Amino acid sequence: MPLAEPDRNSTFNDGPGKVTKCDKVLENKWYRLTGPAGTLMPTTPLKPFDCGTDAPGWMVGVHPIVDEGVVDRQVCFAWDVECQWEATIQVRNCGDYYVYRLADPPDECLRYCGLDG
Repeated sequence: MPLAEPDRNSTFNDGPGKVTKCDKVLENKWYRLTGPAGTLMPTTPLKPFDCGTDAPGWMVGVHPIVDEGVVDRQVCFAWDVECQWEATIQVRNCGDYYVYRLADPPDECLRYCGLDG
């Protein structure tokens, strides 16, 4: 399933009081970041309110190479600290793009973010 919303990009930050986006139920399905959302998940800490949410999600570690197949990675959701909440996801390198099996976020209002690759 594509995730293409422009406000999902980690460069989007409307500041406090204007947050309306939250990932609530993702059901461990596979998703692809695309279009204005970016093409991959950021791997460096984000700031609160980035990508249109209170606590933005960024992936700890590196993206896999094709030969690694599906790998587990941790996602941190930033708030008072860089890793206020955590979730385990799976990532696969499909050659020209990545796909992510996303777990439901551990709290509200958290969101998985994208980055221009």
